[in-house]
Amino acid sequence: FFLGPKNELTRERDLDPHLNLNPKSENFLPNRSLLAIRDSFETFWVSRIFHYEFYFYKNLIYCDDRRRIGSTKMGCCASNTAGGSKAKRVSRWRSTGIVGLRDSKLKTFPNEVIELERAVRTLDLTHNKISDVPGEISKLINMQRLLIADNLVERLPGNLGKLQSLKVLMLDGNRISCLPDELGQLVRLEQLSISRNLLIYLPDTIGSLRNLVLLNVSNNRLKSLPESVGSCASLEELQANDNAVEELPASLCNLIQLKSLCLDNNQVNQIPDGLLKDCKSLQNLSLHNNPISMDQFQLMEGYQEFEERRKKKFDKQIDSNVLISSKGLDVGVDK
Repeated sequence: FFLGPKNELTRERDLDPHLNLNPKSENFLPNRSLLAIRDSFETFWVSRIFHYEFYFYKNLIYCDDRRRIGSTKMGCCASNTAGGSKAKRVSRWRSTGIVGLRDSKLKTFPNEVIELERAVRTLDLTHNKISDVPGEISKLINMQRLLIADNLVERLPGNLGKLQSLKVLMLDGNRISCLPDELGQLVRLEQLSISRNLLIYLPDTIGSLRNLVLLNVSNNRLKSLPESVGSCASLEELQANDNAVEELPASLCNLIQLKSLCLDNNQVNQIPDGLLKDCKSLQNLSLHNNPISMDQFQLMEGYQEFEERRKKKFDKQIDSNVLISSKGLDVGVDK
């Protein structure tokens, strides 16, 4: 994930010294800007922007001193550090629609969040010790983003399928062995990430997720991907690294929007014949540490067209002065 060089950020020293950094002020920050505080900036840069999709902001202002924002209580983005009483905290959640409880040492799903019902739009419970997601979560019918990564969750309730507004679902780093069939009812879902779990299969209903753009199932125990995944018509990125996948469904050839397919560290010995030819958007295919050779890869129909797309992608990045790692130039298959 790449946003751009840090030296393009507006830094505190470049601001007007009289700029008011109190969010309640009318001239709080330049239009469509976002404040990032130094001691949490690295996390904010990689994680918060991705999960909360703040990439539409034109500018980031990097504040070198937390004291300049005083007691602004930025509860919409913060978690257990955003001061105030429980009542005030719940009031902020209700007014902003963003519930931030990351790193809060929670062992159970908070009832006060369920009571907010329609008010919740984003719920971040990342890095707690929650083991159970209650069926009452279905009351949060306007929720668009649900982040429960790095907890102890073992199962998800079928009622999850009632969250018809959900666009982002992050479940990485839990103990989930299977997903409910009702997952297919999340017809607006755009991002599903459930890496670092114990999944042994994906439900066939995943094919109903026609708006899904990102699917990350890396670091699980999958031996196959369902044929229905080829019905995820909007899918652009599929990550299934570090599993035990032996064979890929032929339906992957239907994914004409697919740009990136990552299957490192699996047991794949061949890929569907029409994949390189039919997936005309495919620019990145990574199959390292699989029993498939470069010779097999190069003999596939559509290989030359795929190579041209891949090189064109990196030529554009070079022309735009975007930093490319050595892995970025990798052909994707072990020689």
